[in-house]
Amino acid sequence: MKNLILIVLLFINSLSALDFAEDYLKKKDIKGAVEIAKKNIIEKKEEFRINGTGDGYISDSLFNLGNAFVLQNKFKLVQKIYLEAFSYQTPYHITKDYKKLYKIYPEKKVQLEKGLKILNTVLFNIKDYSLKLYGKKNILYAKDSSAVYMLNHFAVKKAKRFDSVIRKISSVYGAPDSGYIRQIIPICIKYKITPNKLEQYGKIAKPNEIIVAIQNNISIKELQNINKITSNNFIHWIIIAKCKSAKEIKQWINIGLKNYDYDYVKELKAMNIKQAKNARKYAKLKIEQVKFLTKNNITPTKLIVSLGKFDNKISYALNKLYFTTKENLLSKVRLLKNNGCKKLENELFSLADEYDNNGKCYGFSGHLLQRLSRNTGLVNNGENVTFIKFSKSWKSNDESAYFGVIKGLGNYKYQTAYGSMKNIPQGKVIFRQTLQLNQSVWF
Repeated sequence: MKNLILIVLLFINSLSALDFAEDYLKKKDIKGAVEIAKKNIIEKKEEFRINGTGDGYISDSLFNLGNAFVLQNKFKLVQKIYLEAFSYQTPYHITKDYKKLYKIYPEKKVQLEKGLKILNTVLFNIKDYSLKLYGKKNILYAKDSSAVYMLNHFAVKKAKRFDSVIRKISSVYGAPDSGYIRQIIPICIKYKITPNKLEQYGKIAKPNEIIVAIQNNISIKELQNINKITSNNFIHWIIIAKCKSAKEIKQWINIGLKNYDYDYVKELKAMNIKQAKNARKYAKLKIEQVKFLTKNNITPTKLIVSLGKFDNKISYALNKLYFTTKENLLSKVRLLKNNGCKKLENELFSLADEYDNNGKCYGFSGHLLQRLSRNTGLVNNGENVTFIKFSKSWKSNDESAYFGVIKGLGNYKYQTAYGSMKNIPQGKVIFRQTLQLNQSVWF
């Protein structure tokens, strides 16, 4: 019950965060109503283009924009705006809401009367055109402005064919939507898409995906290839990552990205890393780490990338162990190079092969399980135990978790409490640091 209340409150808050042109009209701020209506229309059309939602807000914003223009005595675009408002949704309250303006603006009765005539003309045309397209049996469509729009561009036969295809496509994903019809028809006209070709698109893509594909000149065959690569995430790769073909998307995925890493590609392109071949060296790093390297003009060598991967492997909270400042990162890189480290291995030292780690460098994490001598001890990371050598004091009662780098020295054999012999990885600590202090202890 609490979760339901929370969801409702969040929804209400999201609505209250929006500014509505209608509220500005009530306050007699006509100029403000025009500005906020235009802003909402642009934002919600983008939302509708990508997600297919927000059509109600578009309809209301268009309606109030038309009303504001009426009050400003600007009638040139009013009929077109009202018609477009109906094309997203059919606001049955439209006439009632319009008449409320008479009480708010009694001094503008002449303009309002003229606007009401335009509104009634639009309502009449919608009914007339709908009857021509759908017939009396489909009187439920009587206020559907998609009929008006289509019959203004096509003969009845072709309009009916388009309408049939579009409603078939949209009904698979929900109720037929006049807003979608209003969107797709001008696109079909502009790009010369026939009803038959549109039907083919509908077999492999969702309604809003079809729009994106056509606008980006993506053929049906190319769309099929992209869907195979992206697991139907293609619309995000096209809109967010600005990729134009299956070939380009495949190039990005082939450098080690996943089919949902379109936001990552967007960020890379924003940093002027526009081609996959130039991004390969960064592909294993988080975008914050890439930004850090590019900002500080640091080349992502294998060693630096492996340090970043180690940070990411331990925990998302540790990204700044090595990438805090340019000096901090480069000083650690110099130390590792001086100890013969060309890179850190993919696995942590606790998972290293006890017979094949000599001379290799590993990230490690854990706490001192048992100190065996002044400069040796067993480290436990919660799963496995390793034998390590260190040059400075590491107190037995120090329960802090440490993170750092170890160079492999082969293996170490010891007798367990049960009397059996155990073989574990052995290494020498190059440096370690605690997360709590974020300070390095150098060895």
